[in-house]
Amino acid sequence: MRNRMLLGLAGSMLLVAACAPAPEEAAEPAAAKVEDPSGIHSVRDKYAAAENAGDAAAVAALWTADGVLMPANAPAAQGNQAIQAFYEGQFGQAKAELTVTGEETVIFGDWGFDRGKFALTLTMTDGSVVEDQGKYVVLLARQPDASWKVARLIFNSDLPLPGAAAPAGGGERKKASP
Repeated sequence: MRNRMLLGLAGSMLLVAACAPAPEEAAEPAAAKVEDPSGIHSVRDKYAAAENAGDAAAVAALWTADGVLMPANAPAAQGNQAIQAFYEGQFGQAKAELTVTGEETVIFGDWGFDRGKFALTLTMTDGSVVEDQGKYVVLLARQPDASWKVARLIFNSDLPLPGAAAPAGGGERKKASP
């Protein structure tokens, strides 16, 4: 009798399971969805234009309030005011000619990243010229108005520090006088 009750209970459970609605098909994974990256590309273009114009306020306006800039050979700058101050210091020392080339842009919901390379020519206030090239990764956050702002940025040079030996396959930092 006990076995018959267990069999009856198991049969009832199978019947309930068989009558349950079929589970919905799994949603397409977020990585498989292709979202238009033009908003992120626009931020990249505005960033380079603001740097080339020497406009620290315009650069800082592209950042989230809690953004973190992690430049090579310098401490991190956190927040709009610190980021603007960093660029004001840079622009006070040199005129920048920056070219940025995106190589990968990925969006995951309200976050996106852009990875690429840069070429930079700095004309220093004394007239000397420094050329650099390197790579960057920028993390962007979608804003409530659907625009994008920079949340984190890290970049570094492909070239050795002045006076350091060039790594295998690396270039050499160029510094020229007028």
